[in-house]
Amino acid sequence: MYALTATEVDGPKQESIDWKFLTTIPIHNSDDAKRMIAFYKSRWGIEVFFKVLKSGCNIESTQFKFGNRFKACIAVCAIVAWRVMMLTFLGRNIPGLKASILFESFEWKGIYCRLFESPKPPKEEPELGTVLLWIAKLGGHLGRNSDSPPGPLIIFKVYILGHR
Repeated sequence: MYALTATEVDGPKQESIDWKFLTTIPIHNSDDAKRMIAFYKSRWGIEVFFKVLKSGCNIESTQFKFGNRFKACIAVCAIVAWRVMMLTFLGRNIPGLKASILFESFEWKGIYCRLFESPKPPKEEPELGTVLLWIAKLGGHLGRNSDSPPGPLIIFKVYILGHR
């Protein structure tokens, strides 16, 4: 058994994170420790992905009689969850990307027209971060300066409703 302690250096002083790990993976040097921390950091994305699958796609309530149908359902839901996660991640971390990286023009134009109750969308393509906020506002996110960025479940809610 190996023990590892890591402290966040650049975080807010009141909210600085102090991690303590126990693992069976050997840690002999700082590179091993960094690799272990990277493994742990990726866990959060996996947790959120499964939250979208369970809470968004409602995958646990499916009742198929045959396994192949269940597998097909999981495959489709996994693609939807991945797309929602990618939209949320890119919209938060690289908001200046053009919307066309993830949306067809009719999609972002439809979102705009629905949100602003306007028959005419803008002619210029918006940035991805802007479209993400439009989607979130359609889902009930208020978008105040003090609000945290919209999460994947609110994005999922509107994304699915828009594709029905």
